[in-house]
Amino acid sequence: MKLRLGAAVLAAALIPLTAVTTSSPASAGVDTTPPEVGSCHDLTMAEGYDESDPDPAVDCAGPHTSITVAVVELEQAPDWTDPSSYPDSVWRTCGNAFELALGDNPKLIRRSAHTWFWFMPTRVQREAGALWVRCDLTLLGGDRLLKLPQELVLGGLPLPNAVAKCRQGKRADYAYTACSQPHQFRATLSIRYPHSSYPGPRAAKRFALRKCRARATSVFFYEYVGTRAAWRNGYRHAVCLYKD
Repeated sequence: MKLRLGAAVLAAALIPLTAVTTSSPASAGVDTTPPEVGSCHDLTMAEGYDESDPDPAVDCAGPHTSITVAVVELEQAPDWTDPSSYPDSVWRTCGNAFELALGDNPKLIRRSAHTWFWFMPTRVQREAGALWVRCDLTLLGGDRLLKLPQELVLGGLPLPNAVAKCRQGKRADYAYTACSQPHQFRATLSIRYPHSSYPGPRAAKRFALRKCRARATSVFFYEYVGTRAAWRNGYRHAVCLYKD
């Protein structure tokens, strides 16, 4: 499967959009139309953690740090301040779209520095009746978001430094970053769980720690499969990050 970035490709491959319009004196002049799947944005790390993104999209042919991979339309307004009140379909749809955009290979995805952020409508849009959640794929670079490559699909291990997962050092709070940036630890090893069904978070953690420790010669990090949902989605590998 080969995805080339572009609004037309992602819009067709991921989630069809239906324009939502509202008309009332209170919402006159406020655009509540859902964002477009495949639109690109130039977000900072701080903006990635904001609840909303009021800035317009940028040209995907130029530099950008995020691309919208999913927009989920809601039937009714949730408690916007409590993401746990959102329908499960929001997180399921966003997670699935994120994986599809990267090539739908959980082993490779866990070895990459990609992640995704979500955004609700702005306060003005919510007051005007906007009912959607936007999810963007990004690439971590420690305390900033890195420019996304034009080709997102992950080819195979070892991943190139531009997208491979590393972690910085103590002074940088061990933040995740692409390995093209300064770092001390690299995601070096993937170990498949031998279990036929989800072992539970405690057993999964013990397995990852034991396997990663067996090959460690100094300080290391480990990642385990922490949820049943992740297991169902094909995440069946522990990941070891060793000194690089």
